[in-house]
Amino acid sequence: MTKSVSTQSLRVLVLTTAIYVLTSCAQYQVRTNKELGYSKSVECLYVWSAVGEIDLLHLKRPFHSDSFENQFHAALKQSLMSAGVVAEVRAFSPKGDRMVDLIPFENDLKPNMRLVIQPTRYQMMTSSRGGSRIGGLWLDLSMYEVATNRRVWRAELFADAGLDMTVWMQTGAENLATQIVDALRKDRLLADAKKKLAVGEDK
Repeated sequence: MTKSVSTQSLRVLVLTTAIYVLTSCAQYQVRTNKELGYSKSVECLYVWSAVGEIDLLHLKRPFHSDSFENQFHAALKQSLMSAGVVAEVRAFSPKGDRMVDLIPFENDLKPNMRLVIQPTRYQMMTSSRGGSRIGGLWLDLSMYEVATNRRVWRAELFADAGLDMTVWMQTGAENLATQIVDALRKDRLLADAKKKLAVGEDK
């Protein structure tokens, strides 16, 4: 069953120890589209993320150190910084926040790019025991050049979550963050990718 992010709250998922060993089962599909001829790099990036609009990703579950949302935001910031990008990641709600009101929060960082991440839909799966979990997640990612407010890059990311997001493990958050940074690197939006290309290391 596929739902939009505005649907009713999901039921609490009952976790079992056996699930933890299978957290690497997620599969990802990423489709990107960069403005033709665009050659600038992401040097300083402000990320606005709405993944917390899905209750199961926003709520901290019992016996876990943090919510999937917070773990994902921390992992994405770390992955970007490891790629040489100064970054900040912050949650927002498309239903209640206007981007024009959020932009002043970016002033201290002075980013040259803005990335907006929004879930477009998700798929629920129900076990024979009655527990619910996220089976699939679709994200829309839009990159804007701050100086012109022009969208220069867009990606559609599908995570066949399997057991990855179900168990709310940090590895799942890190995997999702890695997919996003790898997509930016593949489209030559990160300086480290361009350096590899220049010295002939990128294939």
